[in-house]
Amino acid sequence: MTQTEDSGSTEPRQPDTLCILLPMGLWFELPDTWANRRGAMILLRGLRRRDGWPLVTYEHLAQALGYADRRNVHNFWAEFEACGADLAAFLGGVRGLRCGSGRLFTATQASRCRGGGAL
Repeated sequence: MTQTEDSGSTEPRQPDTLCILLPMGLWFELPDTWANRRGAMILLRGLRRRDGWPLVTYEHLAQALGYADRRNVHNFWAEFEACGADLAAFLGGVRGLRCGSGRLFTATQASRCRGGGAL
């Protein structure tokens, strides 16, 4: 474990909070981790208006998460669909994970893939 820049302590820090302002003035808040960001993109994109259109656009999510382009969020949605639209499989909570290439990885390979930023 390395020292943190803020305090010089080797104590682990809690993750920062991810806060996303949603339409209608609602807030979505979770600890800011890689898995939570991925899950939030899928959950928030799945919210629908009465007319069936998504409540939260790719553009809105990209801006809220600090991505320069809405296609980053769209690519996560495509990976989610490639996992059979199964959130547990998408987040790696099952034995295998289907990455965007359509290949099936073991949980160990998937964690390496996620940790290396390849997803």
